Order: sequence, then structure tokens, then C-alpha cells
Amino acid sequence: MKKVAIVIGCLVLAGVGAVAAVDGYLKWQDPVGYRNLKTCSTIKPGASLAELKAVLGEPVDQSTFRGATWLHFQTASIAAGPIRAAVQESTGNVVTLRCNEDGPDTWSLKD
Repeated sequence: MKKVAIVIGCLVLAGVGAVAAVDGYLKWQDPVGYRNLKTCSTIKPGASLAELKAVLGEPVDQSTFRGATWLHFQTASIAAGPIRAAVQESTGNVVTLRCNEDGPDTWSLKD
């Protein structure tokens, strides 16, 4: 029984060490993308384009999908996809924010 506890303890310790190493590597290798992943969820619904850029910096790409203009922001390389925001051109307000490609939008003002 003691051997099993020691093996489990070693595996947990190795897992914690691996997570800490990856976190440290991302902070060092891609500080902007890492920061954007951490701060994206702090953006409130209905934010303006200026507020969005103040938090995430300038967009690195732009696309159009179903009539909406999507801005793409720098994201850490381990993310499933870039941070994206749909902007209503007439008002300059963000109508949808997607901080993570895994799952639903972070928030959306659309019905």
C-alpha cells in the first residue's frame, strides 16, 4: 500500500511540475499571447473597440463571417485558436467575444 501511495505522489508531483514548466515557458516565450489569454475574460459585454484594443492590443488578423467583421488577436500557441471579437461596424462596439475556441462564446449581445 505504501508503494502505491509513493507512486501516486510522484505522479502528482511530476504533473504539477509539468504544468508549472509549461506556464513558465509560455510567459517567457509569448508574453503577449499569454497575457491576452489571462485578461480576455475580464472584458465586459458591450465593450467598445477602443476598450478591446486597450486590453488585447492591435488585432493580428481580420475576417468576415455571416456578415460580421471578426478581429483576431494574438493568443498563446497552445490555445485551440485565436481570441476573436465580432465588431458592429456602425457603432464600433463588440457584439461577440470568444476567448477560447473550445466551447461557446465568452459572451454575445446577439439574441
